[in-house]
Amino acid sequence: MPQRTGYAVLLLLGGIALAGLILNGRPGAAPTPPAQPANSTPEGPFRLFPFITDSRQIEAMALELPAEDRIIRVEVDPESGAWVSLDDPSQPVDEEAAHQARLLLANLIGEGQIERAGRALEAFGFQPQVRAVLSFHVEGEERPYFVFVGDATPSGVSYYVSLSRDVGIIILVPAQWVNDLVLWMMQLTPPAVQPERTPTRAPG
Repeated sequence: MPQRTGYAVLLLLGGIALAGLILNGRPGAAPTPPAQPANSTPEGPFRLFPFITDSRQIEAMALELPAEDRIIRVEVDPESGAWVSLDDPSQPVDEEAAHQARLLLANLIGEGQIERAGRALEAFGFQPQVRAVLSFHVEGEERPYFVFVGDATPSGVSYYVSLSRDVGIIILVPAQWVNDLVLWMMQLTPPAVQPERTPTRAPG
């Protein structure tokens, strides 16, 4: 494995303390990602990572669910082009799950933004622990990107999400999008218990 592998391991760990993500309901078809940049309007839909023009730019992904005592970290082997597990290189990675997770992550959308404005993090589910953290590494960049998932909104149609541990701006992300993304990530490597449902395939 090239030198980048060890570096990606350190980046994707991130020293994160989390709580487990509880997934409810059955998702429908994933919405088509919009083209406008994330900073074009505070009201969605808008892409959270508009600089990603091709999902294949994502070369490493990670999901941590401490309540389930589970960490999943994978990256693309630059020699074979196949996805490999960073936790157990002998463990196979589901290529379809990796493809779907990468598409959803690259095209992650927001439907609105909320300024925290001094409100307690507990109000959004970011304290005492967030529900889940997804992280990924983009080709040609040194730093990883993080997606911190808090509670669902009272209506249940969105999750409170932050792209920073400091949680200044809170983004409303469709619950279906988050649920499908997490389910595909959970299927990257063979779980001890299979999920109860199959996530929707991403567009494209």
